[in-house]
Amino acid sequence: MLAYTDDLVLSGGRVPDGTFAVLKKHLSDEEILEFTYVTALYDLHAVISKALRLEYDDVEERIVEVAAPGGASADVMGMVDRKD
Repeated sequence: MLAYTDDLVLSGGRVPDGTFAVLKKHLSDEEILEFTYVTALYDLHAVISKALRLEYDDVEERIVEVAAPGGASADVMGMVDRKD
């Protein structure tokens, strides 16, 4: 359902056949219709609110990239892979 939701919202409703086939294994046609409608409705409200600047927390970007400290390694997984 999460993959289906991502496709509805992030891919403009272009759901790959494989995602839809898995969804049909778990939900009836009516349940898929209801889930699609509710998900698309929430997306519609979000788009309208953003377009009309009606968001309660109107901020430029919620996530801000912070620069790494000087001299830091670009290998962020090095400590995980390290075998001491």
